[in-house]
Amino acid sequence: MDVEKVKAYNIFILGIVFMLIFTGFNTMTGIQAMIFMSAMTEDSGGYVEGFHGNGFISSAIVYAVFSVSSWVAPSVISWTGPRLAMVLGGMLYIQYMAQLLYPNTYLLYIGSAIVGVGSPILWTAQGNFISLNSDKATICRNSGIVWAMFQTSTFLGNVFTYFMFNGE
Repeated sequence: MDVEKVKAYNIFILGIVFMLIFTGFNTMTGIQAMIFMSAMTEDSGGYVEGFHGNGFISSAIVYAVFSVSSWVAPSVISWTGPRLAMVLGGMLYIQYMAQLLYPNTYLLYIGSAIVGVGSPILWTAQGNFISLNSDKATICRNSGIVWAMFQTSTFLGNVFTYFMFNGE
């Protein structure tokens, strides 16, 4: 297969994967306040005894750890390579989303810290991967393709939320 076709395929797959990961992540962060309120309200259908999580504290933990971990992310990527780093970062996002299946205050905050470590790894590896699969003539196009597919995640997540919670 032609090298340019492989690079274009890599960019397309990267865009699809980012769209899927962030459809889940952005949707989850958008509705987590509603989920947490349901988990703390005894007469709701989603009550979880002992849960007292707070989405604002969770986000603060994510981005505080993200800020500190950003200093280490390039070293991780140089050690693992961008593909493995993106898989690792993606898995850390998935664990954060999965903790909503059964809310637990401690797991929420631990998961927030873990995704805070994974985020800069994922984003830095993504930039490295785009640059490895681009040249001077294709870097803008490839960045635009990945960014447009990533931004589609917001639309898809909102459509999902609308149909999932329509009338409730």
